[in-house]
Amino acid sequence: MHAGLSAFRASLTGKHIELMVDNQPAVHMLRSMNTRSWACHREVLRVLRLARSHDMHLSLFWVPSKENLADAPSRELLGRVYCLPPWLASHVRSVLRP
Repeated sequence: MHAGLSAFRASLTGKHIELMVDNQPAVHMLRSMNTRSWACHREVLRVLRLARSHDMHLSLFWVPSKENLADAPSRELLGRVYCLPPWLASHVRSVLRP
């Protein structure tokens, strides 16, 4: 989550962002800011600090994996390679270009 927000931070600064997350523990940790795992706590703090420093307003929603549009591409289901739409690929390249 931090990596995605960080990669697009210039475009997301000052915006309200609705995050559709299919990981219930992640949603709970971000909403409650409570976890027993030090690694998870550190990641939650990274996300919240990034959001605060770039005036991002986050809304978290849990969605089932089958309704999560990012699930299949992120897992490369059935060994298929998913391609980004040209408009998004162009944006990603511009953000990641040194």
